[in-house]
Amino acid sequence: MAVGGERTVIDDAYWPGPEHSVVLVSADGDIWEPATPPGAMWLSSVAYGHGLFVAVGDGVFVSQDGRDWRDPSDDVRGSFAEVAYGNGVFVVLTSDGSTHTSTDGEQWSSSGSPVIERGAGVVFGAGAFVAWSGAGDLAVSTNGLSWDPVEIAGVNPDELLEVRAVSVIDGAFVGIVNQDPWFVAGVAPTSEVIRNYVEITSRDGRAWTVSGPRMPPILSESQSGDGYVGLDCERFTLHHSADGSAWSSALGEAYAVVQSGGRFVAVGRDHVLSSRDGRVWEPVFVHDPTSLSPPRAQR
Repeated sequence: MAVGGERTVIDDAYWPGPEHSVVLVSADGDIWEPATPPGAMWLSSVAYGHGLFVAVGDGVFVSQDGRDWRDPSDDVRGSFAEVAYGNGVFVVLTSDGSTHTSTDGEQWSSSGSPVIERGAGVVFGAGAFVAWSGAGDLAVSTNGLSWDPVEIAGVNPDELLEVRAVSVIDGAFVGIVNQDPWFVAGVAPTSEVIRNYVEITSRDGRAWTVSGPRMPPILSESQSGDGYVGLDCERFTLHHSADGSAWSSALGEAYAVVQSGGRFVAVGRDHVLSSRDGRVWEPVFVHDPTSLSPPRAQR
């Protein structure tokens, strides 16, 4: 989900359609209109910068208004996990952990070899890009091509089972990682999956520390005068907090949330939710899975 050019654009690969993902565009967060990308494709992420939306999934696609999309280059092919924009550069992370960069969405350069194992996500903040993987890797870069691996203070890299998500709040990076309980508490390994989520923070993307346990694994995604809106990284539910520490019970299902125009917008498996304060959410778009035609917006 991305905000830019007085529009919010949602791309979502979870909504079933005949051939492609559903892309939604809204100028006010209330009325949503579907836009069909070119060809049969699935999307996983979208970012805005340089007057351009860039969406990725089974390719890289660009649009100036979120409605009309095109494939800009034959140089970028593959499976892509996420895209971010910062420092005047789009950075695309592939599923194998390598990156591609572009200043205009047209011409792309590649990092070549993977910078992390099994690329999961990339985010920009505090003047740097941070990429992470499902294998527990973290890396930082200012240009998207040259990356440095980073470690978490006091944590053996072998203890990290996975990095679930990273966001930027109050100008700092915040992440949720799953730490192997066998290393942490001397618990004997078993076939049962044991979750031991902790929150990590960094001011620059290079020096990371453990803030403390985070169960359930709720990550702050956005902030307003009424507090914070967070997502449970395991159950994919919305939550609100006045201080970013004590969280409410689940307020709805969502995979992503952004703040724009004095409101929060969250997207779930088959719906879009809107909220003025992060506490009370209303559906503004519902997808009809029984229909092959584009879903309808509702106010």
